[in-house]
Amino acid sequence: MATIQTAKVKILTAEAIGADLEDLREAAQRREYNAEGGKDALVQSEKPLRSLLEHLKKDFDESLVPKGLDDPDKLQAYVRKWIGRALQIMSDLAVIQSNNRIAAAGAVSAYSKAMGVPEKMRDIERNKMQAVLDAMAQEANGAADEDLDLRPQARPVGVKPGPTLRNRRAKKKKASRKKKKT
Repeated sequence: MATIQTAKVKILTAEAIGADLEDLREAAQRREYNAEGGKDALVQSEKPLRSLLEHLKKDFDESLVPKGLDDPDKLQAYVRKWIGRALQIMSDLAVIQSNNRIAAAGAVSAYSKAMGVPEKMRDIERNKMQAVLDAMAQEANGAADEDLDLRPQARPVGVKPGPTLRNRRAKKKKASRKKKKT
């Protein structure tokens, strides 16, 4: 009976571990989806900034900047520099979000693979418990020892035992000496 109780405890433990791993996997999937959405948002926000830079460049090229500014060339360089920095920041954030998504996808994969271990443990313990229950049922029916012959089998009559380990080693050594001589 102790074996059945032990198997039941192991089965329940494996199921609890599997449930915890499943919760961790779902949390990692949510992080993966959030990271993917964040990356998409940053990529989408980069497009209007690039459009703004193109319009600004066109305005400066066509001299549409108001004449009241001190030096339009300096203003142009200054504005382009800062819009370029904004674009670089947006691009960097998109790369970071992409890396976060990849990391979250790796965690999802790891948890998915790890969930197989408790399932295997549970199945093994269920099989062991079923074998014990079957053996108990056979014992109750009186057919327990009929199928199990655990005595070592003797050699058939007239068959001699093979050479001893010592004789086999000596034979190998002799053969290797002959090969060295030739």
